[in-house]
Amino acid sequence: MTFCIFKLKFRLEFPFFIVIGAALLLGYNNVLSLILFSSLHEAGHIASLIALGGEVDIIRISYYGVGLKHNSCLSTGKEVVFLLSGVAVNLLFSMLNISREINLSLAFINLLPVFPLDGGRVLNTVIKAVLPQTVADIIIGVVTAAVVVLFIVLIFVYGLYSLSLILIYIIFYSLNYRGLYD
Repeated sequence: MTFCIFKLKFRLEFPFFIVIGAALLLGYNNVLSLILFSSLHEAGHIASLIALGGEVDIIRISYYGVGLKHNSCLSTGKEVVFLLSGVAVNLLFSMLNISREINLSLAFINLLPVFPLDGGRVLNTVIKAVLPQTVADIIIGVVTAAVVVLFIVLIFVYGLYSLSLILIYIIFYSLNYRGLYD
């Protein structure tokens, strides 16, 4: 389903509702707070993109999360500011002690250097400013693999099983990122 709010185009996909319904049925009481602060994270991206002179093409809401697509030509510095603005919103709410755990989790996940998360996109933007895109792609792939291995070690060696969901999310999100941005 595609709709517009204040000239912003949204694409809401049916599987999103399945994931939300399953989370609620399984007793994840924070799912609505997670949606709220994820939306505010994206609002930070939108506000900074507009402030930097860019335009939002579409906001896609799917079972992988929320993805913002834009084709604005921003300088490397402006692109980095845009990419980090969502994390800044989560860190601000965390510092204000508003749903601290959720906002710190969102900031942490989004700062991981895994493409297409914000941290991976920052890394990609900075690398491709000095190296060809093919080299940047290889570096991002190696860093993503390193993050996956690190999470596997933390899960199986140190028993941090709560990271399993993040690991699954990273793997599927990384393998299917084009679905969010196409």
